Amino acid sequence: QVAPLTPERGSPGAFQGTMGSVSSCCSGSDVNLESEIRESKMEKEPPLKDSNLEIAPPPAASRDDLREKSSGGRANEYEVVLDKCAGKRMGIDVDHKDGKTLLIECINDGLVKEWNETAPPGQKVAINDRITEVNGFREEVARLVDECQRDQMLRLKVARAC
Repeated sequence: QVAPLTPERGSPGAFQGTMGSVSSCCSGSDVNLESEIRESKMEKEPPLKDSNLEIAPPPAASRDDLREKSSGGRANEYEVVLDKCAGKRMGIDVDHKDGKTLLIECINDGLVKEWNETAPPGQKVAINDRITEVNGFREEVARLVDECQRDQMLRLKVARAC
């Protein structure tokens, strides 16, 4: 089993996972929040109008981009909604070594197993699938774990194993 993430002693905001891998939950965005708020309240001048200025057209969308937009997500992803408000466990063991996603290594008793009992075949969670998003957060493994540990509604995007 993979050990749950816990704050590492002496290192605020750092999490230690399996085999000593450390990832930080602080991206530095909090530091810039105050300055962004100040800048957003400042009056800005309208852009200059220059008739000689040429603007390049936007690039054409690829088939993958179109598929992602039409399906509401990435092509190989499906959505799982779990009600964790009552404090019930998700019942999965995950690996987070890539720093961006949660690789599902084992499905135990819990909310995910219950989901699988009633989910349509294309939305059943399987071993080696990856949780890529939790409640709108992506590519920040510490935030994904934090969201999964809270007693709340969980809206997961899960990528099917290739």
